[in-house]
Amino acid sequence: MTAEIQAGTFDSYLDHRILSSGFEAKDVDQFDVVRGLFDHLQAQPGGDLGIEYGNEVSGVRRTQNYAYTDVARIREILDGLAAQRDGFEWRVHCYRDPVSARRVKRLQLGHPRIHVGAQDIVLDRPGPLLSYSLPSDATLQSNVWVARGDSANRNQAADSVPTVSERKVSIEDLNAGWPRLEGTSDHSSISDRDILNGLADAELARSRRPQLIPEVTIRVDGRMTPALIGATVRLRVTDLWHPEGLDARYRVVGMTVSPPERAKAETAKLYLEGL
Repeated sequence: MTAEIQAGTFDSYLDHRILSSGFEAKDVDQFDVVRGLFDHLQAQPGGDLGIEYGNEVSGVRRTQNYAYTDVARIREILDGLAAQRDGFEWRVHCYRDPVSARRVKRLQLGHPRIHVGAQDIVLDRPGPLLSYSLPSDATLQSNVWVARGDSANRNQAADSVPTVSERKVSIEDLNAGWPRLEGTSDHSSISDRDILNGLADAELARSRRPQLIPEVTIRVDGRMTPALIGATVRLRVTDLWHPEGLDARYRVVGMTVSPPERAKAETAKLYLEGL
């Protein structure tokens, strides 16, 4: 008899929580907005998971207002806030305290990205790097972007028209001869045009070039731990595809580990992001 168990990270718990009342933050650091949201959700009965946080600052101040009637999920709010212009990355990092052996769940914030470690981790092929994949996807590439939100009209007797951002255009790409490629995004519960403009700027910046998500498989050694999410690796490859050698730096954004099997050592697959 076998039993299959499926679990998610503590980040996914926020998909199951909504605001219990309206939430407002006026001209505060965006990290304070995030910490205020965590305070809000953990103050409700049965909602305290013991997630801790520090006092980091991003230097970007925001004014945000979320209505209870939007019944917005906390993770949706956080992801929308992080996706704005000059946004950030966040995750709940779990580890064991080396002194007390206590399990810690800590909110990790980074602006504009989460970075850990002071030195690059060098992965060589031939060497600990067993295999690699460098896919490039341009199907979602755009040089023009429009973000659409909710209607700002609160008069139920009048027609409701969605609020739309300014059309954001990468003029330098068009002048360089790129064809016009247009993209759009929808953002529920957002009717502020300035916020939509920031979201459109951020989406355009992400979609201007083909998406590259490298994957590498390595032998697990003492350097590879779950705490490597956000670390920088230096990929050095010499093979038939790169006869003169590839030397590039990436950031670790994901990891899966395969346990050892008979005649097969433990391996890890790292998901990378270009710097």
